Amino acid sequence: MDSAEKIKLHTLSGKFNLSDTSFGIQSINQDMQKSKQVHQSNPHRHDSYFIKYIIEGNGIHNIDFVDYEVKPYSIFLMAPGQVHSFDMQNVKGFIIYFKTGIVGIKDLPFFNRSYDTPALYFDHEPEYINDIFHLLSEEYLHRNFAKNELIKAQLQSLLIFLTRRYLEHKSKPLNLPKRVEIIRKLDNLINTHFIRQRNVVFYSNALNISSRQLNNILNENLEKSISTLIHERILVEAKRLLSYTDKTISEIAYELNFNDKTYFHKFFKANENLTPEAFREKISAGNLDISE
Repeated sequence: MDSAEKIKLHTLSGKFNLSDTSFGIQSINQDMQKSKQVHQSNPHRHDSYFIKYIIEGNGIHNIDFVDYEVKPYSIFLMAPGQVHSFDMQNVKGFIIYFKTGIVGIKDLPFFNRSYDTPALYFDHEPEYINDIFHLLSEEYLHRNFAKNELIKAQLQSLLIFLTRRYLEHKSKPLNLPKRVEIIRKLDNLINTHFIRQRNVVFYSNALNISSRQLNNILNENLEKSISTLIHERILVEAKRLLSYTDKTISEIAYELNFNDKTYFHKFFKANENLTPEAFREKISAGNLDISE
């Protein structure tokens, strides 16, 4: 049993009749939930990129064990494979799903586990964002001339506007686009190799730059080191295994390539201020808010 076994995978092809763009959009409406006016889900993941735009409503959106506030004019962006759950009330908005081939995302500071937040908040209604979501929704439902081309163009416009918003509210300006691409490649490398490769030199060599250069880029843009990113990824996987599998602590330690249970125990407690056993007990008791 692996960490995904108890986590439902929502596939794009299973949710939509796909156009050539591998794209889907749906509205979130109070009427969909009838009298409950509740929008909830247990932990699950997607095989596509995911954007959720909240126009009305409130609640919590948990992404990889971090709670984010849901309020009007908030937007959440996720990469394939990230685990999320939510508990929202009186919600109206939109959800977009898409595959990578539809638009260029390599220069954008989203859909990347290394960045500090997958959430954006607007103080008031962003009319141009609203317009794009409504246009995409209408275009998706009809067979219009050059439908796919317009969907691609509008989705790219949406991502550009969201990137501008992100940069406006970042305390330290991000050096786009070259460094975003380096960080994205590093994120993909860590996600692929974090269990077997924890040596900083492995990642810097794979990116063809020195470890010092790579750490400088990370410190300047994320205020994190390579080691911190690796540890964060290990910790997320450890939490998934503790939460969604029945594996013993020793089995989890072995799967995550720790020499023994004691070392894993120390690592987890140092990063989470809880032992693995205590974390699992709180999950089981419902005292940690990671599901509905």
